[in-house]
Amino acid sequence: MTIDSKIISSISNTTPFQIVLVLSMLICWTAVYAITIIRNHKDKIAAMPWLALCLNISWELIYSFVIPYPDASYRYGIFFWVALDSVMLVQGLKYGREDFDHVLPGMQKFYYPVCIGLFIMMLACVWSSNYQWTVLPDPAGYTAYIMNLMMSMLYIVTLFRRTNTEKGISIWIAICKFWGSLAPTLLGMIYLPGRYIFQYNLGIITAILDIIYIILVFRHFKKLGLNPFTRKKI
Repeated sequence: MTIDSKIISSISNTTPFQIVLVLSMLICWTAVYAITIIRNHKDKIAAMPWLALCLNISWELIYSFVIPYPDASYRYGIFFWVALDSVMLVQGLKYGREDFDHVLPGMQKFYYPVCIGLFIMMLACVWSSNYQWTVLPDPAGYTAYIMNLMMSMLYIVTLFRRTNTEKGISIWIAICKFWGSLAPTLLGMIYLPGRYIFQYNLGIITAILDIIYIILVFRHFKKLGLNPFTRKKI
């Protein structure tokens, strides 16, 4: 994998605002994973869509062990995320049957083959994108932005399927994903302006979808008569 020298320079010459953006991104994404694990355990239903989880853990596995991300400090964060992803992967298989039955009714006996097959396909897609886009300065970044946009869409689709329950839905996941995704986009737009227009466009579109998701989740809980932040009866 190649990486733009300006990215390395921006990492090595950080300003306080850059540090705030990077730390808030790391904290928010860690919070997404931690809250997802908690909701999986409490609600007994997958809080992260299976395909989104497959994309997520595939990226982190590839750029941790197969093609290590160039910046060591960031790579340590990815290692930690892989550990959390592994927990979510096990929980996703355990609690994902309800979503599977909605998408593919009558095919319960194929649950594990389909889930594992999707994971292998996403792993192959993420791995191959690095070699397909060798001329790009940061193929890992392009893949991450495309995946993140897909994840935002998948969260919205999943919410539309869960019309009468709060299980597996969290406004805190929605908020943390929003800022965890927007922070690196702002970082690039401010410190590398005009360098990654495609990524910035995807980042802004993802932020818009995440805002829509936050609003939808808020309305969803209100419709159920629950406080979206505490999950208690209003």
